[in-house]
Amino acid sequence: MSFPIELLVDIFSRHKEPPALMSLALVCRQWKEIVYNDHSLWTTINVTPRTTLGQVRTQLARSGNRHLDVEVSFVPSMEYADFEDVLAAVFVETSRIETLEIGTLHTFGDDDDDELGDESCWPAAVERALCTGVAWPQLRVLDLEGEMVFGDTLEIDIFAPTLVRLRLDCVSVREWAQLLRGTQLRDLDLGKAISGDMFELMMVLPNLTNLRRLGLNDNTDGDETLVFSLPHGKPPVFLHLVAITVYWETADISSLLSFLGCCPSLEQLEVMVTSVVNQDPTASNPVFKLPRLESLRLVVSGGNDRTSSDFLNLLAPALCESKLRDVDLDNMSIRSLEVLLNPHLERLRLKSVVCDPRALTHGLVQCTNLRVLELREVEMPSLGDAWTSDVRLSRLRSATLVALEADSRLRAVAAPDRLAHNRRLPGYFIPLVDSPGVMAATVQGVPLTVEEMLRLMKDLGNGGMLFVESHNTFYNTPGLKIGAPLRSDEAQYREFEVSGLVDAWRSLHSAYNILWRIGSLGIDICHLTEFFKVVLSESLEGAQLPLLFRLTICAGYMEGLREDKLESTLDDVGVLCASPGAVDAPYLLQVVFDNSAYEEDPLQVSQAALTRFISLFKAPFGPEVIMKAVIRT
Repeated sequence: MSFPIELLVDIFSRHKEPPALMSLALVCRQWKEIVYNDHSLWTTINVTPRTTLGQVRTQLARSGNRHLDVEVSFVPSMEYADFEDVLAAVFVETSRIETLEIGTLHTFGDDDDDELGDESCWPAAVERALCTGVAWPQLRVLDLEGEMVFGDTLEIDIFAPTLVRLRLDCVSVREWAQLLRGTQLRDLDLGKAISGDMFELMMVLPNLTNLRRLGLNDNTDGDETLVFSLPHGKPPVFLHLVAITVYWETADISSLLSFLGCCPSLEQLEVMVTSVVNQDPTASNPVFKLPRLESLRLVVSGGNDRTSSDFLNLLAPALCESKLRDVDLDNMSIRSLEVLLNPHLERLRLKSVVCDPRALTHGLVQCTNLRVLELREVEMPSLGDAWTSDVRLSRLRSATLVALEADSRLRAVAAPDRLAHNRRLPGYFIPLVDSPGVMAATVQGVPLTVEEMLRLMKDLGNGGMLFVESHNTFYNTPGLKIGAPLRSDEAQYREFEVSGLVDAWRSLHSAYNILWRIGSLGIDICHLTEFFKVVLSESLEGAQLPLLFRLTICAGYMEGLREDKLESTLDDVGVLCASPGAVDAPYLLQVVFDNSAYEEDPLQVSQAALTRFISLFKAPFGPEVIMKAVIRT
């Protein structure tokens, strides 16, 4: 049976690597003829230091006169046999190359810098092809990623009139006007731009009327302030620019606002800077609107609270007609939430911000489509002990609360009041997520009271089977993660910290029969004794875990934990149970002992101690014992 040639070519084109093609050619005569004679299968050329000249020449010959997609990977300043000849053979075909991606395989450390001296990091063939004014008539995508070594960088000088996507990292441009002349550039992404490039680029940028995406990134460790220096006179208009991403050490906010005023179609704005300059809230700034903006992320990681807040306040007038769907704010005080919270909002993430709880609650009422809510290290200085809220976010699916950490930089909450402030946060947060539609709810950094825990757990799983994890958290406090499987690809869970495990287990069982609903239990060995104390005391008819089918005991990493402590904990549970078969677990099939947290020197448990522990369960099927690390015989 033979397949249509068009179908086979379509299938083969998904595996254009020469070794894969040659394997396909061995199947039958028809496949061999297709592989050898269809030029389109040989148009993707990958060049590495291991590529031979013969391989490249064969592939170029079989590609006919088709356009080429070329990817080159090299190790800077290293010489390989034939590598320059291989690159030269490829770059002879500049008239056919449509996509060119060149990147390094190694990132230098300080020791490497000393060995390189003044040598160029780039292969000579690359420099000849990209730095001498060569014309690339078919080039549509150019992606160059270099290394910063002693200031040595590639300075490109080419003519590419069909260029639509340009990405440069640690690469400079000799003359932007020449490079972009006549192009229809749509995507421009500059990483680690060289000092002096930015001013000339800004002079040329107004000519890029088809630009859709602009990314500027100096890895937030550069020494050049980012200034959007547009030409004087009538400002340009970037009708097609829909996305701007800026990751920079220092940015001139006044010029950035002026530039945004030229982008009426902007849909996505992401600005992450360490500090901002040239901002004056009292000065007159361009009056403009961003009616199509849907995604906003603002991060000012350094500086003082006022500068980051003024940045948002200066931008706020432009957002009054925006239909924001995704808002992510980090490290600022929020004075007004009206322009940010609207019925279109689907995701709200606030981190290290100061805001008024009443204003936030009032704004959340408007967010009828909110699906994701994250409050991370948020300061609410006016939050009181008796806070109540009747806000119901009917479409909320995921919610996270992270309290202030010990080393958090405080703006509005005094350091001595940190614990009291954290203690009030769950009372504000839990009513917001009190809905059966919330699939995931997490509270970190503050233990919940029994009342808060029970409210958070209400309606979870509707009385069905639960998967439970009991582990020490990052803050070294007891934590529970309780989940309920809904469908094969979806689960609902609640994750939180508690002050005491015994009280938590008893309260959860009293309210929701949790012990009788556990199907899978993963538990730190340091929590094991408390768990079985509750199991043995909560039933007049004997200890029961009627749905338990898998028990995983984890030797989670703890300072000072020793092997004798592990075994004594297992034996302590045996003492509590008093006799074999004390815990009725009719469906228990697996007991897993996992000490993989100690990767370098895994703790061990003796077979005798494990056998004694298994005997405590009345399990008619005889559970399988699985060791995820080392067992000592």
